[in-house]
Amino acid sequence: MGAALLIGIGIGLAIALAGLTVALTGAGLLLGLALIVAGSIIAIASGALLLAHDLYRSLREWRELFRDGGPDELRLVSARPPKGFLLRREATLTFEARRGDGPKKRLERGIRIPIPQAFLWRVLGRIPTPIGRLTDERRLNLALRRRKARSKAAPRPPAPEPPQS
Repeated sequence: MGAALLIGIGIGLAIALAGLTVALTGAGLLLGLALIVAGSIIAIASGALLLAHDLYRSLREWRELFRDGGPDELRLVSARPPKGFLLRREATLTFEARRGDGPKKRLERGIRIPIPQAFLWRVLGRIPTPIGRLTDERRLNLALRRRKARSKAAPRPPAPEPPQS
């Protein structure tokens, strides 16, 4: 589905470019404007559907993970910087989740970085630092673990009474 929507964006942009060409060459201003509008609508609709599809897939994945109380352990495994600053400007976080004694499930989540920060990350990230370059992938080991629930045999002690005046 994602490839079809990307093709739709490409077709929409091609139609808009054809309309621009028709309008600028004088072959028909109204026809050119109509093609520009139609191509733009196709590209925007395809892009919106692509974003909605990606959001739905991501929400479904996270909903399955947190169904029935969620994971017992969630670890942040790695962080990758964005590959570009105009088109591919998503930093990627990789998580591992485990529920009970079950197998680990690996999840990747992209975080869109604004263009100025992504540009600075790409340009200044090439400068070597004592911890490595900022454009290198970082291996992390940050874990969140769920506390074990108290058993019913050991109830919580009662709260102290407020002072009487």
